[in-house]
Amino acid sequence: MAMADPELGFWGAVARALHGRQDLGPADFATLRRRPSGNDALIRPPDFCPAAADADAPVFALAPSELDARLRAMALADTDVTELADSRPLHRRFAQHTRLMRYPDVVDAVVLPAEGGATLALWSRSLVGRKDFGVNRARLKRWISALTAAQS
Repeated sequence: MAMADPELGFWGAVARALHGRQDLGPADFATLRRRPSGNDALIRPPDFCPAAADADAPVFALAPSELDARLRAMALADTDVTELADSRPLHRRFAQHTRLMRYPDVVDAVVLPAEGGATLALWSRSLVGRKDFGVNRARLKRWISALTAAQS
């Protein structure tokens, strides 16, 4: 029986047992490739990375460090979200578990300077299964909406 991982839970341990890893590690947006199964979502500035985005990221009238702090606070206020380690400046990683089955999804974020303030790239992906029923896309839209509302 798979032992539960302290950050990703039982299903993270199942992913590790099946695939030799529980998480794909921090995203490298410069070489990011979307999943063919469609169980991920990406919001990013135009031309930031080679992968096709579900939506373009807005520019916030905030300094990058302030947007980073707001992103972290907003994400951790969401249901069942924990922060994963990432030592790169202005990069964040979060795990959020689905409500019913407790499947772990991982969100990688990077805050970037932009003309007029700061913007960000967010990539949310499921660690278990081939379908996400739109959960990753809905999460990113919800997070962008919360950040936009907080700016007002």
